[in-house]
Amino acid sequence: MWECGSPGDWILTTNRVVGERGTFMLCRRGMLGTAVGVLLACAAMASPAKAESIVVMNAAIASDGSGGALYTYTAELTFGNQVQDGDFFTIYDFQGLLGITSQVSGANVIAAGGTWTFSSTTTGPTPSMLPASGVAGAPEPLGDRADLPNITFTYHGATVTGTSPFPPLTLLLTFTAHTTVFPGNQGDSFVAQDHSPIDGTAQSNFGSVLVPFDVNGPTITPVPGSAYAGMGLMGLLGLGRVIRRRSSAA
Repeated sequence: MWECGSPGDWILTTNRVVGERGTFMLCRRGMLGTAVGVLLACAAMASPAKAESIVVMNAAIASDGSGGALYTYTAELTFGNQVQDGDFFTIYDFQGLLGITSQVSGANVIAAGGTWTFSSTTTGPTPSMLPASGVAGAPEPLGDRADLPNITFTYHGATVTGTSPFPPLTLLLTFTAHTTVFPGNQGDSFVAQDHSPIDGTAQSNFGSVLVPFDVNGPTITPVPGSAYAGMGLMGLLGLGRVIRRRSSAA
């Protein structure tokens, strides 16, 4: 039995991160049976050990007071890994997307003079080294419906390296996306590309987060690749599980 923290404070999950540099167990802080929690990598079974790549997590979901919702996410970088110019992450199938209400870069990104650029399409982008959906080892559910918009942030600037070996990890970006859909959500995939500190090759990561969804909800044309500001972060809700996979580009 895997445990981390005190009884009642931590919920054991079945998700493991297994890589050539170690094995991690993921635990969620919060009350069993509630939707509120914080997902953390809290135990390392080998040393030195670190998981790979960019990790995207839900931080908050709240009503916008006008029939829609605000979804806040964080993107973090695991220890030792690198985000280079052109690296990115994508959240699939964000139904009812109106735009990005706020985005704040992490301290390491600011120190590097880097920026994150928002864009949206109905398909991709997806790291080229990830297996296609339905292929062994592919993220499931891969998602990426052609009639729902995706959220993508692409990095531009000097290389940023993950400097925190334990949670909280190195913060890359906090952002809030606005949707017309509320209530209603489901789990869908995120995918990410960054670079290995060992040989400098591109590597990928995937996992799942909560996105807005209503079976009778809108299928809309993606918004332009620009962010708008003016609304603050609100609420608190649980985080999606994380599954990480390292894959080097051919």
